[in-house]
Amino acid sequence: MPFPDELGPAVNVADYNPDWPAEFTHLAARLQAVLGDRAVAIDHVGSTSVPGLAAKNCIDAQV
Repeated sequence: MPFPDELGPAVNVADYNPDWPAEFTHLAARLQAVLGDRAVAIDHVGSTSVPGLAAKNCIDAQV
């Protein structure tokens, strides 16, 4: 399912943001709190998970 910013003609790619790992940690904690033991693993995936790589400013998680 595309996000609203993916429906336009251009995708914005941002320089690597050193805050992305912390943003994922916050997101993972929220997901774990809701899902409990049903979530066997919550992983940071996608381009924002690669240090130094420019990426679309969207944290991707795989549960």
